Amino acid sequence: MQLGILGKGAIGSLLAAKCYAASLPCKLLTRDGGSFELSYQMADGKRGSFKPQICHPDITETFDMLLVTTKAYDVVEALTQWQKKINRDTIIILMNNGMGPHEVIAELFPHNPVVAVITSYGAFRPITDAVVESGTGNSAGGWLSQPKNVDEDTAFSFAVRVIDFFDQVMPQFAWHANVYTPLWQKLAINAVINPLTALHRVPNGHLATSIYQQVMMQLINELQKVMAAEGIHITTSTLTNTVNQVVAATAKNISSMYQDVLRERRTEIDMITGYLLKVGERHNISLPYHASLYKKVKKLEKSFEPHPMSEDITDAALDDTEQASI
Repeated sequence: MQLGILGKGAIGSLLAAKCYAASLPCKLLTRDGGSFELSYQMADGKRGSFKPQICHPDITETFDMLLVTTKAYDVVEALTQWQKKINRDTIIILMNNGMGPHEVIAELFPHNPVVAVITSYGAFRPITDAVVESGTGNSAGGWLSQPKNVDEDTAFSFAVRVIDFFDQVMPQFAWHANVYTPLWQKLAINAVINPLTALHRVPNGHLATSIYQQVMMQLINELQKVMAAEGIHITTSTLTNTVNQVVAATAKNISSMYQDVLRERRTEIDMITGYLLKVGERHNISLPYHASLYKKVKKLEKSFEPHPMSEDITDAALDDTEQASI
């Protein structure tokens, strides 16, 4: 199987290392090619290093499975760069925070099987050419766009490929008939934790204190209304428990949005809270608390000093230290 990983941030690097450890051939996709040695440390203490296979868009082969691990706002541009290497049978797997790109990708690649995957595995990169697995957990996924013009057996075989792969690199993996339920749950978690920790510059665990719990409840109440309008039925109490469980489990972690703020770079607020506000507007649901957070984060972004943009969109998360969560 020709497997490509688009994005060399923490999660992309972790996936490459896990493929290497499992003897699964894969390629890291970059515009300029090149070569480097990636060292890794797994959560169980195993260490090693290897030279990933690096590819640029001039390669002749196409991919059977393409894992997209870039920042959410880079997904469309990154896939466009590699569009000629994606045939109709290429399984496109989106592994990004937030929502929004999935709608565009379904239009750009109408014939492709497109899968969304959510994982609670975490990783960070202490230096450019190293990745550390900071936590294990489980993974889940399902169709965003099912394969077109194929019979049920062929469609099932596509799903089996995805399940088998993640059962080897990020188990346990659960396939969802309706992937929008876990996607919305992840969006809800991110929409509460990320903006609050970024604006107040605190680790996730600080949100467990009483000073933050009241505003978190307001945010969760608004979320529950939008999710219900989208057909995702979850009680406010269940959603509150889910968010607080993640706060407790990742107490020492610094959220990805807080990390972006520390580095004075663009955040994923448009793909998280921004998407939520668009869906709320579509259903005529007012979201004043989320709207307030959105405006504050956008104002903060405008205060950042301009930084030179990477020439390679797949390197946009080069210095990222991610903690995936659901």
